Amino acid sequence: MPPLSLEMKLGLQRGGGSALLPETKAYLAKITADGGTYTPAYANWINEFVKLLHVENTFDKAVGIWILANQTKEASFINLFNPSVGTLGYIGSMAASGVFTQYEGWVGGSGMALTTGIDLRSNAKFNGDTASLGIYSRTNTGGSVIDIGHRAGTNTFSVLLSRTAAGNTQNSLTSSMRTGVAWDTPLTANSSGLHMINKTAATSIKSYRNNELYRTDSGLIKQTISTSAPIYICAGNYDGTLSFPSSRQISFAWIGGDLSDNQLTALNAAVDYLLSPANPSGINKRV
Repeated sequence: MPPLSLEMKLGLQRGGGSALLPETKAYLAKITADGGTYTPAYANWINEFVKLLHVENTFDKAVGIWILANQTKEASFINLFNPSVGTLGYIGSMAASGVFTQYEGWVGGSGMALTTGIDLRSNAKFNGDTASLGIYSRTNTGGSVIDIGHRAGTNTFSVLLSRTAAGNTQNSLTSSMRTGVAWDTPLTANSSGLHMINKTAATSIKSYRNNELYRTDSGLIKQTISTSAPIYICAGNYDGTLSFPSSRQISFAWIGGDLSDNQLTALNAAVDYLLSPANPSGINKRV
């Protein structure tokens, strides 16, 4: 009798038949193609995460999804939404000095970043009218640092700068760069957790931490992505110049289209699961 496939093993473990979703299969196939291996427990963890992302069709709004809190550096570089594009790459001294911790994520610093490599010009999801951008940070520190973002044109900024040294937020999304503004009371500035910026209209953005709204900004100037500068993680990419690097530990990154309230809730639940003790380490990695 031939050996059981991974899918059959998962089915037997869970009391059912083949359980892996197509997106999970593609992700695991990329891991294998890159020379990696995985266990049934790992495959099940990824599959359950994908299932949660399919709630409210949230997965379909993505351009890029990166599980930085992964089993290996190589797996953390794979774009879950489309493993054939958007594989992360090292910028500056990230390869030599960046710190990867299994099932927790990446820490950069001065002169370090990861590039998504995705040219967002003319992107149907991420553009001047509709977009979303986010990360999960395991670190709560203030500072003029960008956890994810780019400037793709003279005045076209998409940056997540959740907590400045003054305790303000300076998030921008396909708009001109803003000055620092306070978090809406009674919320206190905190750079840890799941931070999402969401744009459902050309001139306004909303900023969330763990699905709780902390800032609404209206009357912004819509900008067009006019250069190919890809979004960086652990820093900003200012038209090819690594800018405002962050030393926070980043566990998850998202680039996508505009998200409904229900989709934001679904994404928050999915990332919460990802870092829960359900991960293969069995240890809670949420903060």
